[in-house]
Amino acid sequence: MDTKAIADLVSALASLAWPVLAFLVILKIFPLAVGLFKRERVRIKIGDMELSAEQAGEAFTSQIKDLQAKLVQIEDRLGMSGGSREAERFSEIETLPTRRRILWVDDIPTNNAISIDKLKGDGYDVIVARSTREAIEQIDSSSGFDLIISDMGRHESGRYVPNAGIIFAREIRQRALNLPIIIFSSQVSIQKYQQDAREAGVTAMTTSVVDLYLFIQRSLSAAGKAS
Repeated sequence: MDTKAIADLVSALASLAWPVLAFLVILKIFPLAVGLFKRERVRIKIGDMELSAEQAGEAFTSQIKDLQAKLVQIEDRLGMSGGSREAERFSEIETLPTRRRILWVDDIPTNNAISIDKLKGDGYDVIVARSTREAIEQIDSSSGFDLIISDMGRHESGRYVPNAGIIFAREIRQRALNLPIIIFSSQVSIQKYQQDAREAGVTAMTTSVVDLYLFIQRSLSAAGKAS
């Protein structure tokens, strides 16, 4: 992995470090907060969304685990002469243009509240849709999006569709919209639908919020080089 790729990954990690560290300090200084986070009574507002304290705690825990995994990857890559599959995958998308408007499709958007708030803080206009139908309506009624993030399985019209992200990607490609589509989902879903996603025109799939940030950062960096 080259120096720039490592620098991009470190930058993505750094963007998550302060909120996670702040959360850990709060838990250390105020032990009673742990009890509050186990109850649903306390509500926390993150950006435009309101989460229970327990939901917020779970989200932070997930990002902490993600940070730990990425730190291990940095250590491994620094001692490697060649890149991993994941590094090679990201190197292939360095030519993407600048991304400013993001459509995020998820039937439970509170799961992504921290990530959405961070992207908005970074200057992106993030629009949330809870279903494929709502996402298509957003696309038809707006001036356009530069990047789409979607979960894999979600409830559509009252029933759960395990491959909803794939179906949505096909609709986007049928409209001749040539923009990145990222599936942000569980490892189980990604492994199960990897081939279908590729055939549907999905650009990338990841379980990691750090990889998600890295993808967007590289897109913006590549656009800066082209301009």
